[in-house]
Amino acid sequence: MKHLKRFNESTSGLNKEEVQDFCETNLAYLMDEGYDIYLKEDRDRSLLFALTIPSDTSTEEDYDAGEFKWDDIKDHFIPFLTRLNKNYSVGKAQFFTNRTKTYEYYTIQQMIQDEPSELDCYLYEIEFSIK
Repeated sequence: MKHLKRFNESTSGLNKEEVQDFCETNLAYLMDEGYDIYLKEDRDRSLLFALTIPSDTSTEEDYDAGEFKWDDIKDHFIPFLTRLNKNYSVGKAQFFTNRTKTYEYYTIQQMIQDEPSELDCYLYEIEFSIK
């Protein structure tokens, strides 16, 4: 019986609740600032992580609602990525932007080295897999 996986564990060995707790604990400041974290199982049984900020549609004058800049989050996100990468395997990140090209890709090392600072645009979401 000790070799059976709990019903809420994926066959990949990741425990979604454990990873969710890790992400929420390490990104508590951003969550307090209104950012949302989503984790869901992907087709390959990895977890898909997404960071967004909800749009506030209550006012028309707040046209930047739902958008954020890398520079606004990097001081909290880079240390989180460093710790996450020590515990899990992190895939290439997809940055959804407000440019005509709707996304940019960065490896974990590029994010830790702050290369997304070159993006001079707003982001809608950062998404990557965790294995």
